[in-house]
Amino acid sequence: MVAYHPAVSADADRRLPAMLVWLGLFGVAVLVAAAVVLPVRTAQVGYDTAASVLYFDRIVVGHRLEAFLSVTPKPLLTVVDGLVHALISDWRAISWLAIVVYGLDVVLAARLVRRLAGRAAAGFAAGALIASSALLSDVALAYAVTWALLGWLIAGTALTTHGSPRYALAGVGLLLAATARFESNLLSVAALVVLAAWSWRSRGDPSAAPPRRAWLLAVGMVALPIQGLHDWLLSGDPLYSLSVPVRGTPSGELLGPFGRLAWLVGRELDGGAMLVLAVAGVAALVAARRWSIVAGLAVLGPGVAAFLVWLEVRHVYVSSRYAAPLDLAIAIAAAVGYGAALAPGLATVASRVRDRFGRGIPASPGRLRASIIVVGVAIVAGAVFASPFGPLSPAVVGTSRSNLTLHANANAAEVAIRATLPTVARLGTAAGGFGEGDDPLRGATVLVPVLLRPQMALDLDLDLTAIVGLGSDDLDPAHLRIHPGQLIYHDRRGDEPDSRFDILESTQPSALGPFVVVPVASDPRLGWWLVRIDQGSG
Repeated sequence: MVAYHPAVSADADRRLPAMLVWLGLFGVAVLVAAAVVLPVRTAQVGYDTAASVLYFDRIVVGHRLEAFLSVTPKPLLTVVDGLVHALISDWRAISWLAIVVYGLDVVLAARLVRRLAGRAAAGFAAGALIASSALLSDVALAYAVTWALLGWLIAGTALTTHGSPRYALAGVGLLLAATARFESNLLSVAALVVLAAWSWRSRGDPSAAPPRRAWLLAVGMVALPIQGLHDWLLSGDPLYSLSVPVRGTPSGELLGPFGRLAWLVGRELDGGAMLVLAVAGVAALVAARRWSIVAGLAVLGPGVAAFLVWLEVRHVYVSSRYAAPLDLAIAIAAAVGYGAALAPGLATVASRVRDRFGRGIPASPGRLRASIIVVGVAIVAGAVFASPFGPLSPAVVGTSRSNLTLHANANAAEVAIRATLPTVARLGTAAGGFGEGDDPLRGATVLVPVLLRPQMALDLDLDLTAIVGLGSDDLDPAHLRIHPGQLIYHDRRGDEPDSRFDILESTQPSALGPFVVVPVASDPRLGWWLVRIDQGSG
């Protein structure tokens, strides 16, 4: 017979409701993301994600990447998304995985902030992340920020564990983040610089030196040799990732360092109250001597901002998505600020409401009710302060619905492409490759919207030199770059808005210079057309 231990049983009883709360929060976050992404009939994985799966495919079979893609390799996504696609062969599985990781992010962020600033702050953090347009936009395309955030939160949680920090786990978290987003290496570098300065300052006094286990944070730096190995297996160049951003920068998309700095400042000032709370949160963390969290927020906030300005100096295109770490750092800091500056006052109000209207209610249920009110208000405040509210934002939901239709159209077009490919002349695969002077359209068999190229290459089992992205300039009658025998898939949602694509939207054969555009399949209602290019009779 097992002895009954009241203390152990009481601890278990307390842990069970807490576990149910975290599971409930995870479920809410997953449901919100699923309602936005809707990966039921089809998935809407982004260009970078599809490229990562293609990278996995090439590495596994030992085939070097045959043509340049403007996607910086991310080893974690290559392995995780590549394995999922190899095992399940359904893009929806990758989309669901991203949603699950998002749910874990929300829970871990709330748990970390609860440890730093209490329950109300945890509620604010949960509301802010669930409402985050930047985070939901990332998860909708199964991109890498959700994975990087998971690594950052693991590291932060490990370093704030009651008692002795768990440095090894923190190092693993930094490694996870750095293999998902390259800028996460800044955290590992900053940690080692701090440890080196700490060691130098305490020289001659071993008792003041950092714990030896703290150097386990260097595990995060293992991301660099992993990146080099990944790049070498993929392209034969261990430094390939460093060249991708420069080569993949579209012309005319640069703001310059001062322009980028102004863009960043204006972007964050738009946050208004969230930014004010973030400043209060950093002050509270400094007062509490939570130096590891302060350092992490400094790297992910001003540090990432400086990194983006440096990219402009290097003439590298900076997407608005690259600023997501700043948004997330501000949200976490603002949650702490809410817990330090606003939550005490709201708790007092809730207590007075309980005292005024809760007569006859036992003390414990009264305190519970007040606690629920305070946390509920905090969740709503986090969602409001994170405006625009991502789950209802036209920019987030509208883009998601458009992307769903784009990928559903591609699925339908792939059926027609598979049926038509055997009937068209294969033009060979001599073109493409990494040479700057190569014409990627020379030798291509299928031309598709640029952002669908890696996904459709995998779906159709085509070499990247046989399937190429199509631009409107390629259809300019004065400088035609298309060739007889090619199939062209056009989707209004995937191609740039340009009248030169109109020639592809005909249901009858049409002349285009010396060629004839022959319709193969289409759905004008949904906005896609598949045509074949034939040689004209003239």
